Amino acid sequence: MDTSEYYFLELNPRLQVEHPVTEWIAEINLPAAQVAVGMGIPLWQIPEIRRFYGMEYGGGYDAWRKTSLVAAPFDFDKAESIRPKGHCVAVRVTSEDPDDGFKPTSGKVQELSFKSKPNVWAYFSVKSGGGIHEFSDSQFGHVFAFGESRALAIANMVLGLKEIQIRGEIRTNVDYTIDLYNASDYRDNKIHTGWLDSRIAMRVRAERLPWYLSVVGGALYKACASSAALVSDYVGYLEKGQIPPKHISPVKSQVSLNIEGSKYTIDMVREGPGSYRLRMNKSEIEVEIHTLRDGAGWEQSCDIC
Repeated sequence: MDTSEYYFLELNPRLQVEHPVTEWIAEINLPAAQVAVGMGIPLWQIPEIRRFYGMEYGGGYDAWRKTSLVAAPFDFDKAESIRPKGHCVAVRVTSEDPDDGFKPTSGKVQELSFKSKPNVWAYFSVKSGGGIHEFSDSQFGHVFAFGESRALAIANMVLGLKEIQIRGEIRTNVDYTIDLYNASDYRDNKIHTGWLDSRIAMRVRAERLPWYLSVVGGALYKACASSAALVSDYVGYLEKGQIPPKHISPVKSQVSLNIEGSKYTIDMVREGPGSYRLRMNKSEIEVEIHTLRDGAGWEQSCDIC
């Protein structure tokens, strides 16, 4: 109805970055189709479009029969498309901190590794040894997962996200997204536009590693960071013909940590190259540290034995 009034309608006429979702279930290369239309090729003449609507391919040249194939136009409003092939889900990997209101973080990325699989693939705009600039967009990766059913697509996505290895100064939404996918509301498709906001308001957090792993990892990191200096000081006294003070020991050390308001004091004994014994209260654990080499240089990682 013409009311002689003006209204503002916001449009976003562009190809979304999630277009691989449509491509995977429709088997249509959307960017290629856009280029073809831009070249003047009618939409109804593109083979992938015709197949999606159950039409004979037509068009082009059949080298085997040495004849030209004729593609007849069809009415898109009346034609029915075939059923989508399975289900596909997508995740934007961002350098945001879910525990701090999804605020963007920035810094170095020492390691980023992921191996695509037949039903899960991803791309990233940074690599090991790179970083996220404070003025750049927080999204630096995209993951897509396919499955014959929605449940299988979700399961494949969770497996894919768990295999992403990101080490560095940034926080990411990977663990939070895994927890989100495992939520019963999401799996049962009981989500709505306010669902994510309600999770944020309730301060839902991703499942974390046991507290003692943080204690062990932190203690090892501090011990490794200070061991070189302690050995240097110890050897320095010996080279001067002096007895090193008791507080300088390349073997024994004590580390204090504050983790989420709790203080932990750990006694550490270096039993050999890369081998430590940690003691706290009446508990003991043996750990080994293996040195890894990546683009960021030498880093320390630990395996609990």
